[in-house]
Amino acid sequence: MNPEDLKAAYKQTFGTEQAKIVLEDLAHRCHFFGTTFTESTNEVIYKEGQRSVVLFLNNMIKDTPIPTQETAATEEE
Repeated sequence: MNPEDLKAAYKQTFGTEQAKIVLEDLAHRCHFFGTTFTESTNEVIYKEGQRSVVLFLNNMIKDTPIPTQETAATEEE
């Protein structure tokens, strides 16, 4: 499966009204809208791990092209 097909599968899966409700709930539970700062380093790492999953899902269902190694290499230059 190529990256474009995978992104299309995510968009189809998370495009329903029920999925939007679930994604919004995950965003609130996984610190998407707030800070993950706390005094405990381990807790910050845990919360950032949760947040990264929601960020990934959000990026997969947005209408933007998937970065490739080629585009990443040109952005670094």
